[in-house]
Amino acid sequence: MAMNEIKSSRETLIQRLSKSKTEAENEIRNVRMAMETLLNSLEKESLKEIEEQFRQMKLQLEEEKKGAEDELDILKQAEEGLVKAEGNRAQQFVSLKRAQNIIAQTKEMSRSLRLTNDANILFAPDSAIRYFLLNRKTLGSVNHDVATQIKQRKALYTIKATRELHIKMQNDESSCWVHGSCLTEDGALLMADFNNDTLKRANNVKNPLLDQCKLPDHPYSVCCLNKHEAAVTLLNNTVQFVSLADKMTPTRQIKLTHYCFGIACKGDKLYITDNINSLYIHDMTGNLLKKVLQNIPGSRHIAFSDTGNETFVACLGIGLITIDVNAKHTNTYTASDISDSTGICSDGRGNLFVCGFNSSTVVQIGQDLNKIGEIVKRSNGLKHPQSLCFDHRTSTLIVTQSHQSNSDIVKLFDLQ
Repeated sequence: MAMNEIKSSRETLIQRLSKSKTEAENEIRNVRMAMETLLNSLEKESLKEIEEQFRQMKLQLEEEKKGAEDELDILKQAEEGLVKAEGNRAQQFVSLKRAQNIIAQTKEMSRSLRLTNDANILFAPDSAIRYFLLNRKTLGSVNHDVATQIKQRKALYTIKATRELHIKMQNDESSCWVHGSCLTEDGALLMADFNNDTLKRANNVKNPLLDQCKLPDHPYSVCCLNKHEAAVTLLNNTVQFVSLADKMTPTRQIKLTHYCFGIACKGDKLYITDNINSLYIHDMTGNLLKKVLQNIPGSRHIAFSDTGNETFVACLGIGLITIDVNAKHTNTYTASDISDSTGICSDGRGNLFVCGFNSSTVVQIGQDLNKIGEIVKRSNGLKHPQSLCFDHRTSTLIVTQSHQSNSDIVKLFDLQ
């Protein structure tokens, strides 16, 4: 009976799989069609610009041509006046003076017109568009929703070793202040340096080689969208997308109507906090899908459940809250050991790490919001933590610190 049930369920799953494959293929074609529509629009706008440039330049050249024709007529009249005045010294003197004045004016006009000796219209392709597409392997990400059982951990982590990563670079004008950080799919550490208007990258936490790219405003937080792209929140209510190629490069932007602080990505949605009291859910083009109007004072960084659909938000004024799949506030964690919680991240095994700004601690909490224990204390050298991320491959907890402490140093705790 059990084997028959499994056989029947697998037949149903195969049918669903085939259907979902067709739907996914159709979605890829829809994306292609949408891109073609966008490209057609860009092409029309570019052609309009060329047409307008052509119209203006042609109008100017025709006006200059008409001016040259008029000058020729005046010169011919002056020449005829000189011929007619021949033999009449008084008339000849007047005609000569008039001709000299005309010649002087013509020379001046000739000099100004000769400055324009080219009339080409050139088109320079936007290299950022080509660069962006060249760094894409696919039109999106392919995922499956077959549930896999994660190996959960319920034991408290302990610190095996403590290390430091110095992130101040030679061309930094100020001390660093990293509000937000994240890890890329290949293990690089991204850090939003507010004071220096840069996104920093350490290619390997074990043996880091730092590089950075300049941003148009002060950055607050960063999240990795895929292997090739990250999104950064800026002080001017903007989300800046950054290409994660060998040389990081800012690409497109979306301008929002609310403050932008913490940012996280789930599927094709951006979750953004405003550092006031709300959480916003946008699509990748900036359209607002939902605003969570909950009691979230000082909404900061965001993490997602490893085992369910919950979203967790660290809040300065409360501690930690849980939001369900319907964007409803369902649970709250408050404790004095994480006074003014700022950063939050998951270990990928059913646990959350939360740091307290004023308590200078990192606490391990189950995703049911039951406290497991305190991992990092002030006595471990942590001061005013800002953000957290966890490298599950090396079991390294990475903590950035506020400008009120030594913010040029990122603390690395190797856990076991």
